[in-house]
Amino acid sequence: ISKKDHTIIDQERKHFIERASKLGKDAKIAETIYNHIEKFADYGFNKSHSVAYAYVAYYMAYLKTHYYKSFSSVLMSQNTSNTGYLKTLIADASAKGYQVYPPDVSLSETQFLPYKDGMLAPLTIIKGIGINVANKIIELQPFKNYSEFKEKMTSIINEKNIELLIHAGALDSFGLNHRSLLEQNNLSQTGFENFLDDYQRPKLEELSFNTLKTNEQEVLGFNLKYLKDNTLNELFKTFKIQPMDLKAQSIITIGLIENVKIIRTKKGDEMAFINLNNGVLLDLTLFPKEYLMYKDLLSENYIYIEATKDSNQTKENKYIINKIKKVKD
Repeated sequence: ISKKDHTIIDQERKHFIERASKLGKDAKIAETIYNHIEKFADYGFNKSHSVAYAYVAYYMAYLKTHYYKSFSSVLMSQNTSNTGYLKTLIADASAKGYQVYPPDVSLSETQFLPYKDGMLAPLTIIKGIGINVANKIIELQPFKNYSEFKEKMTSIINEKNIELLIHAGALDSFGLNHRSLLEQNNLSQTGFENFLDDYQRPKLEELSFNTLKTNEQEVLGFNLKYLKDNTLNELFKTFKIQPMDLKAQSIITIGLIENVKIIRTKKGDEMAFINLNNGVLLDLTLFPKEYLMYKDLLSENYIYIEATKDSNQTKENKYIINKIKKVKD
């Protein structure tokens, strides 16, 4: 029955009724019972199972509504290896006004934690930082400054590990920019400044925004801190784009196209699903009529859009595109 093999189920009907008759049972009643069995084979769901599912669904909905930071921290922690779904969870948090903070060597653990107005990412989210290294860092927390961090970690990590931590933003709390941190990541040259009363760290110009963004993307698989680049900021000024309210029924914004998925409808018409990043990751739908009008613009990096809320979706970041314009020559 569980295999839903209708050929076998039909074959067994005769055996069931014949066997029932031999046992002195009414053949019509036996056939009625077997009809119920056959119906159940299509889809049967135990009532106690239904109640259990409903209970769990209600309980989780309550926790997500009233304890969102804790709920999302657990959900994100369970999906750290699933970058695609993790990006979706982070986008959902962002759409609801919660900040997901980059890892911090002095505060982060091996799981996402409720933190300030959002969640703090774990050290294990950084590609190349394994659980053993993460646990050693946690064991030695906190760190007063960059020098102390290197002194404590000299025998545990190497300079490549430090580079990964820098790109992930995990050393930002030391008050140095990424270029400075990278210039001073030599583990064999640390601690000497403690013996120099007049020692001053050289002030170096920070890396470009696009470099910082690319580095973060490479070590995390997505961006947490470097979302809205300088180009996007300039385009917002040029086109006088106002801050976006995700509760609004319609939006006008400019963003960076991160992904385009083209599909065909049942009628064979092409349409697209677009991930657009304007500081918040938007999930956009471009239906066939609009796709024909604007498909050539989907190869652009940045686009201007006018969109309305997708009433069939509960997520705040889902919109249907009405209009697209080119923003850069």
